[in-house]
Amino acid sequence: MLNTKSFLAVDFGAGSLKLAEFEPNEAGGLRLKQYGIKPLGAEGAQEATREAAILNALKELLSEKNFGAKQINVCAPGFHVFSKFVKLPPVDTSKVTQIIRYEAQQNVPFPLEEVVWDYQILGTSATNELEVLLVAVKSDVVEGLFRVADGAGLKLKLVDVAPAALCNAFRYNYGDVEGCTMLLDIGAKTSNLLCFEKGKVYSRTINIGANAITQEFANESKLKFAEA
Repeated sequence: MLNTKSFLAVDFGAGSLKLAEFEPNEAGGLRLKQYGIKPLGAEGAQEATREAAILNALKELLSEKNFGAKQINVCAPGFHVFSKFVKLPPVDTSKVTQIIRYEAQQNVPFPLEEVVWDYQILGTSATNELEVLLVAVKSDVVEGLFRVADGAGLKLKLVDVAPAALCNAFRYNYGDVEGCTMLLDIGAKTSNLLCFEKGKVYSRTINIGANAITQEFANESKLKFAEA
C-alpha cells in the first residue's frame, strides 16, 4: 500500500534555510507540495549563534506556511562535513564494514567516538575494488540538529550530508542522462562539485562559496557586504 504521508526536507545552509514538503505519488516518485527559503543572516555563519538562527528561521517558515508534515529529513552543510572517497580491495561482504571502519580511523581527522560516520558503496572499479564514499559529522553538530527539530516541534528521522544528498537527487531525477555531467552547487561558505559518468561519481567539497566571492567584490568596489 502506498504511504501517502508527506515529509519535510530541510537544508541547513550557512546563508539560508531551505524547507520543502514532499509526498509520494502513485508512480513511485515524489510530489513537491510547497517550499520556503529564509535567510540566516550573519548569525547563521557563526558557530556561537548558528543554532539559534536556524531554529528561529525554521519556526518562522513553519508559521508562515501551512506545512502539514512533522517528520523531517535534514541535510547538513558541507562546512560541517568530512567526506572522502576510498577504494577497498575485493573482500568477502561480511568483512566490508570492518575494513571501512579501519579506513575511517585512518582518514577521519577526529576520533571516531567524537563523530557520527557512515558510508555508501558507490560501485566497483575495473579491478573489482569497492568504491566507497566515507562521511563523518561531529557528534555535537548532529545533536544540535536534533535540538533544532525538537525546538520546532518536529521529529528528525534522517541526517544526510550535502554531497551524498546531491548525488542521490541527481541520480533520482536524471538517471537516464548519458555521458559525463558536472554538478556544481555553490553555497555561502562551501561549494560541492560532483562529476557523474557511466554509473561512477566523483565528489569534492571546496572551502569557498558565495560569501567569499561577495566579500572580494565588496572590497574591490568599496561597498558594504550587504550592498555587494
